[in-house]
Amino acid sequence: ATIKAATLSFTAAKPENSESTSVSIVGIAENNTRTFANTAESALSTRPRTRASVAWDSIPAWHRHEVYTSPDISAVVQELVNHQGWTEGNAMGFVIYSERNQGQRSAISFDGVFKSERAK
Repeated sequence: ATIKAATLSFTAAKPENSESTSVSIVGIAENNTRTFANTAESALSTRPRTRASVAWDSIPAWHRHEVYTSPDISAVVQELVNHQGWTEGNAMGFVIYSERNQGQRSAISFDGVFKSERAK
């Protein structure tokens, strides 16, 4: 499959009045991303990552319940679907991180209390 476009959408959990920030988005390079749990084997640091990465630069302060959309991450998704063992319907996971640990953003999870937006 050829991925033409892909984004991640986040609903802000609370106001973030911190400075603007920049992050990188990579995929978890597993054919069917395992469920996250509070265990050492489930830790993000132990999960293999895609080579493809997308920069999300100059993210402004967030406002509660507003939706924020990442830049196009189709290169990351394409690498995931190109894995030999990946099939349609498998789970995908993504890691969003900042090298500078500058600024903070809090998003509501799909399983969270506020459910007006789903990850797309």
